Amino acid sequence: MEAYKNMDAEYSVLGAALQSEKALKLVVEMEPDEFTEESNRIVLAAMKELVKTGTPVDLVTMYTELQKGNRNDIIGPTYLMKLIEFTPTTANVSSYIQIVRECTGRRRLRAIGESLINASADIEKTVDEIRESAALTIRDVKHNGGIKLVSQEEAILLTYEMLDEAQKREGQPENRIMTGMGPLNRRSEERRVGKECRS
Repeated sequence: MEAYKNMDAEYSVLGAALQSEKALKLVVEMEPDEFTEESNRIVLAAMKELVKTGTPVDLVTMYTELQKGNRNDIIGPTYLMKLIEFTPTTANVSSYIQIVRECTGRRRLRAIGESLINASADIEKTVDEIRESAALTIRDVKHNGGIKLVSQEEAILLTYEMLDEAQKREGQPENRIMTGMGPLNRRSEERRVGKECRS
C-alpha cells in the first residue's frame, strides 16, 4: 500500500455514499483535496451539490449533476457503476474514510517537509529568520486529517492563552511569563491588556 494514497479506499468511500444515505452523510463532510484522483474529487463535489439542494443522490441524479459544466465528459455512468461494484460493503465507510484521511495527513506532512527544505536553501535569510517565518509548527491535526500551521511565536502565545484560561478557572492570578524575546513579550502584554479592557 502506498503511504500517500489508497485508491481502494477512495473508490469505496464514494461507492458507499452512492448506495447508503447514512454513508453519504459522512462522506459529504470530506473535502475534495482529500482525494488524490481528479475524477474522485469531481464525484464528491457533485454529491455535495446535490445534498446542498436537497436532491437525493443516486446514479440518475449524479449523472444529471455531472452534465453541468460538461463534467460528464470525465465522469460517466460507467465510472459511477465501477465505484458501486468496487465497494465491499457500505457498513465500513467510516474505516474507508479514516484510511483516506490518514493518507491525506501524510501528504500534508510531506508538503511541510518540502517547504522547510526550500526555506533552508534561502541564503538571503538567517537561520533564525527561517525558524521564525518558515519553520512552521503543527498546532493540531484535526479529525479530518487537516493540519493547521502557525509560527513558533504564535504557538507560544496560544499556549499562554490556554494557561491564562486555566488560571482563571482555578481562581489563580494571571502571572505573565517572560519569554526572553522582546517582540513576543510585547505581543503577550498587548493581548493581556486588551482582554482586561474588554472585561
